[in-house]
Amino acid sequence: MNNCFWFKHDRNLVDDPRLSVAIDLYGCDAYAAYCIVLEKLISTETGEMEYKFLLSISRKYAVKRESLEYIIKESGLLSFDEATLIVSSEDIKETIENERLKSEKQKERIAKRWQEKKEVGNTTVMPRYEKEDTTVIP
Repeated sequence: MNNCFWFKHDRNLVDDPRLSVAIDLYGCDAYAAYCIVLEKLISTETGEMEYKFLLSISRKYAVKRESLEYIIKESGLLSFDEATLIVSSEDIKETIENERLKSEKQKERIAKRWQEKKEVGNTTVMPRYEKEDTTVIP
């Protein structure tokens, strides 16, 4: 599981012509199916998931299977590889990669900051306290 707790998506998602067609065909089940699939994909390390694991969405969230299959296979909103049965989203993959790069940069900054503190000889970040003694321990 990656550390993406939110992901960027269009604020006018419902007006996407591909999703509008799906909603015309399957009602709000199509919208729900798409949003749930996006949430499932963002929770992976790669932004990809096997089709068979996504099929449980229809049962678990009471979404019509036909609408879920349409969203995955026919709508053009997601990528579906028929040879490997892998479902993915380029937007989700991009978000995961951007978060990974951001995390790496943050780790580098932390390491640099700690290295600078080590060189100065000050690695105390937070004073420690004993249970009954509130004297700061250097």
